[in-house]
Amino acid sequence: MPPENITLYRKGWNLNLSLLGLEVISDTGEAMENEKLENLREVAFDPAPSGDAVMLSVYLNSGRILKFPDFPEKSRDSIKNRISELKEIKEKILLFVPELLKWQQTLTDLLKNEYRSSGYITDHFLDTSFAELFISSRPEFDIAEREETRDYFAEAVPGNVRNAFEIWKASPALMVSRYNAMASAGILRKFAPFFQSIEKSPLTDEQARAVVNLNSRLLLVASAGSGKTSVMVAKAAYALLFGYFRPERIVLIAFNRKAVHELRERIRNRFSAVGLPWENVRIETFHALSYKITKKLASPGILLASMLRDGRDGTQEFLNMLRELMRRKEAFRIAALYFCSLSQSMNRNSKAGAVWRSPEEILAGFLDWLEICFEENEHPASGSIAEYLVYRDSKGENLAFMLRITGDDNPEEDSQKARKNRKSKKMREVITFSRDGITSGSFIVPLIRFLHKKGFRFREVISDKFREQENSLRIENFYRTVRSFLTHAKNSLLSPEELWKQYCDSKSPAWHNIRTGLFLKLYGQAFRAWTRLLDGGIDFEDMLNLSVQALEQHPEFNPYDLVMVDEAQDISLSRARLLNLLVRAPQSRLFAVGDDWQSINRFSGAVIHVMADFADFFGKADILKLETTFRCSQEICDVSSAFISKNKSQISKTVQGRFRTNTPSVVTVKADSEPEIPEIVEILLRRIIKEAAGKPVSVMLLGRYNDDRKHVKKILYHPEYRHFVQFMTVHKSKGLEADYVIIVRATSGALGFPCSMEDDRILDLVMPKSDSFRFSEERRLLYVGITRARIRSYMITLWDEESEFAEEINGDTGQSYLHFEIDPQKVGGKERCPRCRHGITFLKKSKYGLFYSCCRYPRCTYTEDYDNEDDDSTE
Repeated sequence: MPPENITLYRKGWNLNLSLLGLEVISDTGEAMENEKLENLREVAFDPAPSGDAVMLSVYLNSGRILKFPDFPEKSRDSIKNRISELKEIKEKILLFVPELLKWQQTLTDLLKNEYRSSGYITDHFLDTSFAELFISSRPEFDIAEREETRDYFAEAVPGNVRNAFEIWKASPALMVSRYNAMASAGILRKFAPFFQSIEKSPLTDEQARAVVNLNSRLLLVASAGSGKTSVMVAKAAYALLFGYFRPERIVLIAFNRKAVHELRERIRNRFSAVGLPWENVRIETFHALSYKITKKLASPGILLASMLRDGRDGTQEFLNMLRELMRRKEAFRIAALYFCSLSQSMNRNSKAGAVWRSPEEILAGFLDWLEICFEENEHPASGSIAEYLVYRDSKGENLAFMLRITGDDNPEEDSQKARKNRKSKKMREVITFSRDGITSGSFIVPLIRFLHKKGFRFREVISDKFREQENSLRIENFYRTVRSFLTHAKNSLLSPEELWKQYCDSKSPAWHNIRTGLFLKLYGQAFRAWTRLLDGGIDFEDMLNLSVQALEQHPEFNPYDLVMVDEAQDISLSRARLLNLLVRAPQSRLFAVGDDWQSINRFSGAVIHVMADFADFFGKADILKLETTFRCSQEICDVSSAFISKNKSQISKTVQGRFRTNTPSVVTVKADSEPEIPEIVEILLRRIIKEAAGKPVSVMLLGRYNDDRKHVKKILYHPEYRHFVQFMTVHKSKGLEADYVIIVRATSGALGFPCSMEDDRILDLVMPKSDSFRFSEERRLLYVGITRARIRSYMITLWDEESEFAEEINGDTGQSYLHFEIDPQKVGGKERCPRCRHGITFLKKSKYGLFYSCCRYPRCTYTEDYDNEDDDSTE
């Protein structure tokens, strides 16, 4: 039997040597021995009974001896070398660790000082100062990548050494990220009373983390009702409390004067409550800030056009200007109407884009649209154009056509001589256009003037087109497209001349066609008319662009260190340029907060991709989210989030409500006919009052259009409801809330919800890439409407004009429609329509007398004679 200090392993053993030490494991996996490497004193080999084996003896510092009698002879040198190698590696590690910890401490001290003075280790500091020091001072360690080295640092060293080694292996960004997280957590713990009292309600963890993050660029993706304004107020207060910025070096930017007023009042109240100075903190709209910058740096005498003052945005004045152009200038009117008649498919990359590609087809199509007779040998009616002919000139570059205006034709002129004379006269009446002139549509105005001189009158034809309901909708859409086009063109610094050059240089048939060229010609006239209307003043787009130019010319002008922007989803290209210039100084910080799910202002210049591609616009940025809403129930969060999230191009969020109602959250009410809507709204209001059980309640009646007000006009003045009910459009409701929401008319059609009149593809000429998801902005608009409600949203639709949004939400939630049987006489009708069973018959009056007609005309054409002579009421 061996002495007590000797352990003899005769069989069934496995010997492992590593930086962790010597390990003996049995064949069954049981750990039999585990000694640290530094406990090994020496190894020796003695002869063994078997010729191909030796006795391995391992001598430990403790005096113990481990003996392995069946050690392979061929491995005796390798184990000596292995032990020697491991000891050499261990020595390198022992030398490296103090250098590692010293290196880490030096960097940590640097970060500590920077955090103390700046409030955060910013990406700018990381990229310009810290990263270089991190790399240049990092101690060398040539065995870092060996597997045994990694295992050793993962298992055998203290936690502080392990963390230091992880940072050494990783990057400067990891060290900065860990330090920011640790320092921010310490701030939140140490100053918890501040974060609990700076707003009326304690900040959530999401909000507080956003407040203490003072990185160079930070985007906060908010949810509806998640308290983003609280974060802005608290961040300004935090920056002042710790002395990171002076009050006058902080600016908060809101999108309209109302928001500025509310933000100023909020800051005044909250700062005063905690004893912080607030008077010098700047709170501005983009336009007011731009105006001040321009006056200070470039044009002290510049003035905003008078029609854009006192909170007006100029939209109505612009639309009135276009209507006046249509009224006064027949050439503009005809060209605009013709543009409205052209299919948008011409501006899509499809086969449809080839419509009327050739000049001959374009000319023929236009004359046909004017109802002009153009067959060469046709006998025209009085006052029409007798003939026209298209041909190429000798070089094949031009197209010419000859016209003749006739009065009351004399049949005798049909003689051969008369035809010869007519042809001779026609040949003297030639107006010529280049091929490009026809393709671009620039031929229309001179052609109309030419025809006018020859006596042709367009009034009757054009008046008929004006009277068509479909055309009137297209014209109104054209007006708004021109307005939006001007906004985006100015935001992109594109003049009419530059746009025309781009058009002429374009090789794409989807853009180089008559529809685009004609629009650009019309836009040029509208642009010049708008410039005249400004009367030497500037508009809001000019204001932004001039401030950008002024800042570009004065790189030394850096008025702010902390720039905070609300409603980031509504930032336009010009606003993005302005922000970049405001935060170009190394010490400047940009904090933007918004919700791209609520981006509903594309027509006013908003570019949703500024949020989605935030880093592309402003540089490397942190992105945080506010996913807890204080407003909506969890049921509303679930339905609205599922609805809006179908557009995958938006930033994903998981929105959580603070309470549950355990009731349906978005309820669709299906009306039989439109006249029943007021009665249905009143029924819903009575239900809401009953559900409130005497508690105060608020209801928001929302319309997709201002015209929807007609459905609830009587209710708004009803003494029972007017104290808790208000009407507004969904656009106007953004930022507001109520206990209940009733969307009074969610139907299909051109003026439905969603509105099927999509944005004109012409806008793609002056805008960045568009959101191609079907009805994307209309979807976001409905999301805004639904999420104004704390408890429940109702949508009223029609059985034969159901909104596809209502149908989609009902299908997803598995809910049944709510339906009420309305007495026709309650809404001023006679009875339910005998033919369609859904409409209501109302008394109508025509030039032939009184009659009953279904309210669903023209879908239902039912009429009934009126035979009560004593009742002469009319609708």
